[in-house]
Amino acid sequence: MGSISGAAPVVAGYCAVTDRFDGAALILFLILVLWQMPHFYAIAMYRFDDYKNAGLPVLPVKKGWHATKVQIVVYIAAFVLAVGSLTAFGYAGYIFGIIMMLVGVAWLRQGIRGFTTDDNRQWARKLFFVSLLVILALSIMLSVGSRLASIASTTYLFVRPSTRILHATYGLVALTLVSGTYLAWSTQAHLLSTCVAGLVYVLGVSFGIVTARAKLIRVKSE
Repeated sequence: MGSISGAAPVVAGYCAVTDRFDGAALILFLILVLWQMPHFYAIAMYRFDDYKNAGLPVLPVKKGWHATKVQIVVYIAAFVLAVGSLTAFGYAGYIFGIIMMLVGVAWLRQGIRGFTTDDNRQWARKLFFVSLLVILALSIMLSVGSRLASIASTTYLFVRPSTRILHATYGLVALTLVSGTYLAWSTQAHLLSTCVAGLVYVLGVSFGIVTARAKLIRVKSE
């Protein structure tokens, strides 16, 4: 029930701006509901003793660790599908879809690792922090994508960067794609490294797309 109330403000904000409840509002609602479940299950797992001593019947206390891990993987998989449906139904662009699918799959991979971990609490704590990165990436990609592109496109008409700058931008995008993906998937990567790589990944790709779009607008205007 808490996940439903937690997802309601996003839908309320969307409906206030668009003046309608449509498929995008429903998908956003599902995304937030699905995200909250593994997020809070992770808290219940690494704070297991606190919940147990307080007599609160959270899932790990009532059903055990394995059952909770299964639920976590199921909800994360559903989250990935829900995020992808925003692009599939035309409510978000392909860049949003690609980046969020990569982020979601990385989160799913962390969830699956729970079945082979030797330290459940440490794994659950990492899963919790990864969930924070996921919601941060979702917020960034939903909020700044098209707006940032529009602002940069207008600025570009005055600045008019050289071809070398464009090539350097594409190189930055390629570098962040490779380094970010490697660190996110490497079993040796620490959480901080993954956080930094993810941030650079989002900023680099966003800047590259903005610059490419600005170049296209310039060509059309000429």
